[in-house]
Amino acid sequence: MKLSGPPLDEPVDPCRLLERGVQAGGRDPALASADGNWSWRDLDAASVRLAGNLLGLGLKPGDRVASLMPNRDALVIHYLACLKAGLVATPLNYRYTAREIDHALEVGKVSVLVSHAERSADIAASKLAKGLRFGVISYGAREGSDPRLEAMIERPSPGRPRSRIWAESVRMRSPPWRAQVGCFRRAVEAKGARRSSAPRTRTGPPRSRGGHSRGGART
Repeated sequence: MKLSGPPLDEPVDPCRLLERGVQAGGRDPALASADGNWSWRDLDAASVRLAGNLLGLGLKPGDRVASLMPNRDALVIHYLACLKAGLVATPLNYRYTAREIDHALEVGKVSVLVSHAERSADIAASKLAKGLRFGVISYGAREGSDPRLEAMIERPSPGRPRSRIWAESVRMRSPPWRAQVGCFRRAVEAKGARRSSAPRTRTGPPRSRGGHSRGGART
């Protein structure tokens, strides 16, 4: 396949893949699908939120996060979030049987599994999925007790995990992990700086903090 464009001046930090798009035209489309469009800015913000919420579960940089998902907007956000949080994205074949899922979870030393609701029967039949250290995160489920990926993408990430990953970054010895943790920290700091520079007086009702205005993929 023939490639075009100028050569890179230096290697690209994987957790900063969206940065140039955000700077060049944050509202331009970055991801388009049958479910809708995401701008560079919305895609970046969603992946930062999910990164924080994944770490908020107790995951630490270097932990493996398996996914049993079809191609969806949320899967792209999931991969970006793992890069930003320093987590290891571990995609599984979407058509794995329960036995194959168990083998992959065991060999991969997985900490948590992100799974589409369509595969709920095989997850229930799995001997290992529900016993993972951080359990199962569901996508497309209308009910159930498992955390929902859609909510974790939409919900602002809590403050405590940020200090936790900063502490982790001091203990990290591998340069790639330090770079990814540093990327997430810079994104959080930039967001905090924008908030602190905003006017503190408002007229009218308080603004909702429910996340971005554009919806992600739905089933």
